[in-house]
Amino acid sequence: MIYVTIGNEESYGFKRLIEAMDLIAAEIEDEVIFQIGNTSYFPQNGRYFHYTTYIDSIKFFQEARLIVSHCSTGAIINSKKFGKPLLVVPRQKAYGELFDEHQTELARAIEKEGFVRVVYNTEDLRDKVLQILREETGRNLVFPQKPEGIIRAIQTFLVTLPKREEMV
Repeated sequence: MIYVTIGNEESYGFKRLIEAMDLIAAEIEDEVIFQIGNTSYFPQNGRYFHYTTYIDSIKFFQEARLIVSHCSTGAIINSKKFGKPLLVVPRQKAYGELFDEHQTELARAIEKEGFVRVVYNTEDLRDKVLQILREETGRNLVFPQKPEGIIRAIQTFLVTLPKREEMV
């Protein structure tokens, strides 16, 4: 099973990701379960729901063969916790998916450290998903046992962010 999650941000959907994964779901044997949030597109090739409880979300993380997600620390941490491969598709300001580029910036920071695979353009998503599904174990996608590296990568990213008064 592939779990696609876009998080609990009610003001933003993620139509670009949900549509792309729905097309992929039509081609593969794995069941795809979508958490679509406030997305205006409804998948045709898998089960979907808008939001779920934390406990149910954790069950999906545990049972999934692959997690496909927006770039969130929750998805990163849960994927590591359960040893699941994670493919991140950051929301982008250019598509009206966010108010800034913080997900893209975070994705670049953690990708550089080797914690996740990232797709910035959904045209590349199919190939990445199929590649991960072909891998026997996905061992190279599992986080190191000690979280210091990812914590350091996130801290470094946070330090580089402009202060609130600089953003105005």
